[in-house]
Amino acid sequence: MRAYARLREAGPVHRANSPDGASIWLVTRYADVKAGLGGNGHLASPPRRLIPGG
Repeated sequence: MRAYARLREAGPVHRANSPDGASIWLVTRYADVKAGLGGNGHLASPPRRLIPGG
């Protein structure tokens, strides 16, 4: 949990790589996630599970 808290403190959005190597964006604050949805309730691409079995 400390890593997540550090990410949130450093900024609301971070670029990262998923376990399969895909480039992803981590959005760490609820208000920013909500704003990123653009009010239409849809993501730019479908969400996917990053942790197998998670």
